[in-house]
Amino acid sequence: MTLEKKLSYALKTKKSEELDETFKQIFNSYYKLVYFVSYQYVLNDADSEDICQEVFINFFNTILKNDICYQIKNIKQYLCTMAKNKSLDFLKINKSNLPLQEEIASYYDQYELFDDNFLNIWNKCLTSDEQHILIDHILIGESLKDIAIKKNIPYNTIKSVYHRSIKKLKERIKNEEK
Repeated sequence: MTLEKKLSYALKTKKSEELDETFKQIFNSYYKLVYFVSYQYVLNDADSEDICQEVFINFFNTILKNDICYQIKNIKQYLCTMAKNKSLDFLKINKSNLPLQEEIASYYDQYELFDDNFLNIWNKCLTSDEQHILIDHILIGESLKDIAIKKNIPYNTIKSVYHRSIKKLKERIKNEEK
C-alpha cells in the first residue's frame, strides 16, 4: 500500500496509533530527500535541518487540520515543493547571511545519499542553474514545461540544459572511473 493510501486510511479511521505510524513512515521515507532539497538552496547543515523540521511539522499539522490528504496525490512531490519554497523564503529573509558551500561533503557523508566522488563531480561539472533544473525535475518531479514556465525560460532551452547536464554528469563519471 502506498504512503498516500496509508495516510488516507489512517485519517479515515482516526486511530491515533495508525496516524502516528503513518507519519513516522512518511518522515523516515522522505527526510533525507527533503533535507537534500533544502540543502541545495541554503547550503548550511543547521538551517537545512530546521527547514526540514518545519516542512514536516507544517505538513502534519496541515493534514490533521484541513483533511487535504485527498488532494495530495504525491506526498514526495508535495514535501519537496514545500522544502524548496521554505528554503527560498529562508533565503529571502536572511539575504545578508547567505551561506558558503563548505559543508556539502559532510552532509553527504553523514546521510550517505551520494558518495563523495559523485558530489565532487556534481559540484565541479554542473552550474547552479543546471543543478536546480535536475533537482526540480528528478527529485521534485516537476515537468520540464513547468520548470520553463516557472523560470520564464523557453521550454527548449530548459530541455537542452537538462539533457546536456545529464550527459555532462555521465561523461564525467565515466572519465573518473578510468
